[in-house]
Amino acid sequence: MGLPITIKGIAYKTTGALDRALEQFDLSYLANPEIDVRLRQVVWSLENGDAELAEHYLLLAKQHGSKRILRRSFCGTEMTMLQEEIDRLRAPKR
Repeated sequence: MGLPITIKGIAYKTTGALDRALEQFDLSYLANPEIDVRLRQVVWSLENGDAELAEHYLLLAKQHGSKRILRRSFCGTEMTMLQEEIDRLRAPKR
């Protein structure tokens, strides 16, 4: 990850400025395209209760297409779990 950008993004997240944190991680991804950046954006969006935004970042993560087979397999499992969380968040409350 682009370390200074990532640290700034984490700092924004810590202070509750999720939009700015996600913007910083977008910049980090542009500087150094790592799927972990996108996956963190999904998790933060879910933590914020925003299924639409989480799905947006999950789609971007899926488009990343990691070239390493083992990493791709792990990320596929992780992305499936994140999609399940998005679906749960969208499900009607009982």
